[in-house]
Amino acid sequence: MGKAAVTLERVRKAKKLFLKTHKNDKTVGCGVSRMADCDDYCIKVNLSEPLPEEDCPKVFMGVAVVYEVVGKIHPQK
Repeated sequence: MGKAAVTLERVRKAKKLFLKTHKNDKTVGCGVSRMADCDDYCIKVNLSEPLPEEDCPKVFMGVAVVYEVVGKIHPQK
């Protein structure tokens, strides 16, 4: 039997708690995305610069977490 898919409702709840417990000054965005290698949802965290590996959990509340360094966010002129 295969693993159960992560539902959109479950990942949304996990994202809210993730932001309360893991957001820091390098977090410039956080959302819900689809995993590249399957149809499961994940928490997608955009960072201004890399964080130490120990500060980046790969799974949170049973939901995969994906990080991407996108740089600092500035308002468009």
